[in-house]
Amino acid sequence: MMSTAAPAKMGAAAQRPARPGGLKRAEARFGLALVALPLVAFAAVILYPFVNSLRLAFYRYTLMTPQPIFDGLANFARLVEDGEIVGV
Repeated sequence: MMSTAAPAKMGAAAQRPARPGGLKRAEARFGLALVALPLVAFAAVILYPFVNSLRLAFYRYTLMTPQPIFDGLANFARLVEDGEIVGV
């Protein structure tokens, strides 16, 4: 005797077809997580001070001035005009 009742529904994961590349996507996320920490450390230790020093090169900033004063390219012009720096 055959049963005419519908089979019991399985979990949602069993009904859904497997996504193609699921494992590769998980591996890619794991690889990105492994690379993210060294990139953040590089940005904090190397990149930020470098960019900040480039930004400060356009300002006149001494201990006597409360705020940096924008000088533009005047700092670089002073370097080119100085005979000791150019002669090296």
